[in-house]
Amino acid sequence: MLITLFVVFNVDTNTLKHFCRFLMHPLDVGSPTACSMYTGKELCRFLKKRRERDEALSILEIGAGSGSVTREIIKEKQDKDLFVAVEKDKGFAKSLKKEFDQINNVSIDCADILDWEPVQDGCFDCIICTLPFMNECISFDGIRNLFDDKFPRWLKRDGVFSFVELSLYGTIARGWLAVKNFCRNMLSPILGPAQLSEYEQRLEYMDRIKEENIFHVELVKNNTPDIYVYHACFHG
Repeated sequence: MLITLFVVFNVDTNTLKHFCRFLMHPLDVGSPTACSMYTGKELCRFLKKRRERDEALSILEIGAGSGSVTREIIKEKQDKDLFVAVEKDKGFAKSLKKEFDQINNVSIDCADILDWEPVQDGCFDCIICTLPFMNECISFDGIRNLFDDKFPRWLKRDGVFSFVELSLYGTIARGWLAVKNFCRNMLSPILGPAQLSEYEQRLEYMDRIKEENIFHVELVKNNTPDIYVYHACFHG
């Protein structure tokens, strides 16, 4: 039935592949839809700006999935650039290797980013990430490990970290948190202070990361659903 709907609405093969992998491995894939070409182009915004330096770039993609963003990165990549894509799902990684592994200076690694390490620290000009930090396929401890240690350590001093957040998901989550905080404040004189849940800590942590590190944000409407693309730096 679902496949019939995809055919009727003329959905491309990669989108169908992504959705089917999500049904089979929702925690590994994280999102039922792949990022659009327009989201991929926005994620590559500062990769394009680095071209003005006319030097070899090192690029890391995290959560390559079915390759929708990977293809946009490959369009921008020059032969001298080094590009590494890390994907946890074995099915996706196999397809990515088949499509991209023969391109010069391209490496596809099948690994969990929490366990993966580059050859050396401070080596990437751009890290492009489509992991769904707002849902629970990544633990809160894992997110803190990435943002407090790995991402800043892997980037060059002037490197850019670009990542996404589904606009509807973020709006619902923060709306729910606002209502819950209101109820908590109303009842605290009776019930006493309550501890924040892990998910509430996750929301507050991600909001702090954005406030301290984001220097550019775009809402991409040509995506299903709408998606925010954030560009950040960790070294001032």
